[in-house]
Amino acid sequence: MSAPWFWIILPMVFAGILWLLRNNSKITGIVSMVLQAILAGLAALMPIGISTRIGPIPVEIASTLSILGRRLVLENADRSYLAFLFAVGALWALITMIIKPHRSVVPLQMVIISLLVAARAVEPFLFGAVLVEIAVLVSIPMLVPPGTRPGRGVLRYLIFQTLALPVILLAGWAFNIVQIYPENQAALARASIFLGLGFAFWLGVFPFYTWIPMLSEESHPVVNGFILSFLPFIFLMLGLDFLNGFVWLRQGTYLVSVLQVTGVLMIVTGGIWAAFQQTLVRMAAYALILDTGFLLLALSLQNQVGMETFAANWIPRQLSLILLAYGFSTLQQHGYSLSVAGVKGSGVKYPILTAAIALAFLSFTGLPLTGTFAIREPILGELSRQSIVMTVWALVGVAGLLVGLLRILFAFFAFSGRDWRSGENWYEGLIFIAGMVLLLGAGLFPAEFFKGILNMLESFPNLP
Repeated sequence: MSAPWFWIILPMVFAGILWLLRNNSKITGIVSMVLQAILAGLAALMPIGISTRIGPIPVEIASTLSILGRRLVLENADRSYLAFLFAVGALWALITMIIKPHRSVVPLQMVIISLLVAARAVEPFLFGAVLVEIAVLVSIPMLVPPGTRPGRGVLRYLIFQTLALPVILLAGWAFNIVQIYPENQAALARASIFLGLGFAFWLGVFPFYTWIPMLSEESHPVVNGFILSFLPFIFLMLGLDFLNGFVWLRQGTYLVSVLQVTGVLMIVTGGIWAAFQQTLVRMAAYALILDTGFLLLALSLQNQVGMETFAANWIPRQLSLILLAYGFSTLQQHGYSLSVAGVKGSGVKYPILTAAIALAFLSFTGLPLTGTFAIREPILGELSRQSIVMTVWALVGVAGLLVGLLRILFAFFAFSGRDWRSGENWYEGLIFIAGMVLLLGAGLFPAEFFKGILNMLESFPNLP
């Protein structure tokens, strides 16, 4: 048995089975959650390509699977990445089972995760772009439930993600020319431009991120949160694969400057726009844009600090997204609209729920005691040694997000004449408290929380 059978084919097969059982949301949710938790545990414990024993039985999971002349390769260095991906998938399956956006979401989630794992595993790498596009197409039925029409945000999302495909394929064509004629500067420039433009479309980099807040407002918070949780992660991992594989690309003259300028622009525009939003979902979308800007800044450092902060950032980012998606959905179920005016006084009736939402927003700012403080401080420290101006602008963006958070807090705890009491169900309170403990734990004990995910960097031996 090979690794791609476990972490690509098996989830796809179960997704087909769950599709047939989709009318029973509890069964599909439990099976999806348990399967992904098992796959995460296997990735954490079972070596790939190395012979081991389970009792007296020798076992070896091969790293390669050949299909139609193409290879799917998952190596031992990918285990941390796989464990993280499926552990997060199990959490999303739990939240989806509780909230029940619509019956097709759980099986489609598993299909998307399988496709995204395959996109990074496939060789040649150009087929990864095709698999990503298929995953995007599969996500459309999640965003547009049966009987509804797609909004402008869904259409823009589909257009920008689809535009990325031909551009990435053109980049692959230019890469082949570079490999044949490495001194051809025109080919180097074309390859860099095509690749950069393709990833800009994929990630929603400034100024191509208009679909993110629009999609957040139109789609269900759980569905939107799942998509914005997994797609950027895979896109940036694919980007690191490119940097790891091509010396001329990571040593490019303009790489650092482009990443820094783009990252700061996303932080500034995301933070400032967040300060003026009238809905919580759009504010969360701009907070996510700001966070992506910090990920690009981490990559621009091109040193060990940058790589470690890039990897560590994914834990608080995913926890915050899950808390926000579950919190927004629960507020809606309790009869609140997700506008700033619509949640006034909700903190008095649902203090645990609103505290979890506030802490998730606070984590994106990187203030002390939050999960991102130990990540943002080294990034800003390294950036300040290179450019004080960019550091100041980055802090302006963070200040804008803080202003938006203060507006939310004033709305949550506006005086409503009610006595303070907890109106959450026991399982709602338990999930929100567990999420807050994990976020605060990541801020208080970063070495313990981030140690495991740093092993993900073993997949990129040529990077710092």
